[in-house]
Amino acid sequence: MKRTKKNIKKTMLRLGAKRKNLAHAGSSVVVGDFWVVPESPVVSKAHAIMENSFPSTKEGIAVPSWEAKRFTKLCRRFSVR
Repeated sequence: MKRTKKNIKKTMLRLGAKRKNLAHAGSSVVVGDFWVVPESPVVSKAHAIMENSFPSTKEGIAVPSWEAKRFTKLCRRFSVR
């Protein structure tokens, strides 16, 4: 479990994501912990596949922490090393 969390964090940071609690950001999205990922081809491709779309903020797409595992899995599949 701990390893998975670490891998999610590493992938998200590699994508340039920042951890935010959007409840305090004054936005009208679901309260909770989010990863705000800047827009890129890999991110938008993974976002298109996810069945429920995530809210967009000025900085990028807000991925809820509870959806982060599936999102990072898709991003890893699409990113070219």
